[in-house]
Amino acid sequence: MSETKTPIKTINGHALVDTEGRAKIAELSEEMADYGATPESFGAVGDGVADDTEAVRRALDTGQCLLSKQYRITSRIDVSNDCVLTGNGTLVVDSATFGIVFAGKRTVIENINVVIAPNLLYYAFWLRECTNVTISGVTVNGQGIMPCGRGFDVFRCEECDTVHVSD
Repeated sequence: MSETKTPIKTINGHALVDTEGRAKIAELSEEMADYGATPESFGAVGDGVADDTEAVRRALDTGQCLLSKQYRITSRIDVSNDCVLTGNGTLVVDSATFGIVFAGKRTVIENINVVIAPNLLYYAFWLRECTNVTISGVTVNGQGIMPCGRGFDVFRCEECDTVHVSD
């Protein structure tokens, strides 16, 4: 009886995993940054119910993450590289602490929908020491609860220079 092998997923002819099934993210980052990576490229379901945290994290690590569906994240994602988060998709922030913490020099968050789950205690997006930030076309729905009952904050910029915010 012959062994059935799972086909290796590719993007632009480049394998997403090596022969042992390990992700080849570092090798793909430059190629994928030309047009962006989707969380589906890294196994996301994109139904707003399944936990897509790891797939969103990997797509953000490429430097350009394109959202086209609904992605639920359930824990903090740290992004230390320059990053563009864009698309017409929805990010469901269902974490008890933070959603995404950006610490790259250039950060762009545009044309996405954000749904804040009731258990979010702090910030959906925390931008730390970023020097060039653009936030535009972001729609926010939902409710979280900050300590002391203040409600939730969607964006927090801490020690950031040159922050542009528009509709």
